Amino acid sequence: MVYINNIYTDLLVFPFIAALFTLPYAVFQYNKHGAVSKYRTLIIYSFILYMLIAFFMVCLPLPDRASTVGNTWQEHLNLIPFR
Repeated sequence: MVYINNIYTDLLVFPFIAALFTLPYAVFQYNKHGAVSKYRTLIIYSFILYMLIAFFMVCLPLPDRASTVGNTWQEHLNLIPFR
């Protein structure tokens, strides 16, 4: 269920970030070639969606700080040989 929430968060943030990157690209393409390729713009738009979902999958489901910081690794130490 955590992953579904990350995708929903991405779908809320995606239009703003995609417009931020896609519109300057489209303006640049129009100034350079005199036309905007809808296929190229769609590919750039979908690549931004893919990268945002990958970013949110990595960054958003962070564990609690109490569970990662501390001495929980000491429980797994084997200080007595052959046990």
